[in-house]
Amino acid sequence: MVREGPAQPAPPPKEPYPAEKARGGEIILNTPGRRAIFIAGLLGAVVLAIVLGKLIPSAPRGDVDESKIERRPRFFQ
Repeated sequence: MVREGPAQPAPPPKEPYPAEKARGGEIILNTPGRRAIFIAGLLGAVVLAIVLGKLIPSAPRGDVDESKIERRPRFFQ
């Protein structure tokens, strides 16, 4: 797109937006389908976290030979 002239400023708002309408945080789930999709999304996130937690290997906790761990003086840590 090529601009023909200088940029025009945005027109001023006609009325200030009411604070009651600006506040968010309310989840409106009017229909059963929307409720089902919302709950499925929450459950999907939990299942994904569990599956990824099982797939990603963690360091062994009780099998470490303490004699092979390099000890450093505290000021090097």
